[in-house]
This record gives sequence, C-alpha cells and structure tokens, in this order.
Amino acid sequence: MKEKILVVQNDWLKRHWVDTRLEEQGYEVLTAADEIEFWQQAFDPELAVIVLDIHRRNRLGADIYRALLDFGMNRNVPIIFTTGLAEDGRSQEEIIRDENYTFISKPVDFKTLCREIERFHRKPIEYGKTLDKAG
Repeated sequence: MKEKILVVQNDWLKRHWVDTRLEEQGYEVLTAADEIEFWQQAFDPELAVIVLDIHRRNRLGADIYRALLDFGMNRNVPIIFTTGLAEDGRSQEEIIRDENYTFISKPVDFKTLCREIERFHRKPIEYGKTLDKAG
C-alpha cells in the first residue's frame, strides 16, 4: 500500500508541483486548497504525513492544526510546515509545540521535502531529475 500524504496549499500551481512530484515518488497524494478541504481530509486514518503551508488565508496553519488536534486528529501524523516567515514576529517554536512536526523554508526545495518525509517514515526516496523549487 502506498503511503498517503496530504498537501495543504491554497496556491494551485504550488500544490500541483508538490503533488505531481510526490506521486512520481510513489506516494498517494491528497490535496486541500483551503481549510474546509483540510478538515475533510485530516482525519483519514491512513495519512502518513501532512505538508501544510503555515500561511493560510484567514488563519495560521498552526492554529488550524491545533484545532484539528482538539477535535481528535491523530497526533502521530507528522506535519511538515512550509513557511517563508515567522508568524507575527514569533519564532516557529512559539507557534506550536509538538515533537511530531518540522518546518521547511520557502521556496520549497523538493529534495529537502523528500528528506523530511523520509525522516518521518524511513521510506527511501529516489530523487527525480527535476529538483527545482516552488514556493
């Protein structure tokens, strides 16, 4: 069975870039463009990893993540936050405190993203020829 990854990104091009490359690596990829879609998919019992853009339109991704945990989302599903800046002047560690997460700076480097997924699940990744960046 393929590991299932949820990619949460409101920008279609960035979401498609990550989705396509992860599928090329053999993952099953779910995508969410907004908070509603994220909520609909975050409770999937087969999720292996969530890649979450920390800057959401109306709320911080970390706040949405906390709310999902409060509603019973599996705490064992690792979260990879993608971020360009610290939120409201706070350091990333102040945004959320949980041992099952990491941060990746934008623009996202695909090789770095794969390395973090592999770190959480020890699945070897064969990097494709396209290791360009998207934000």
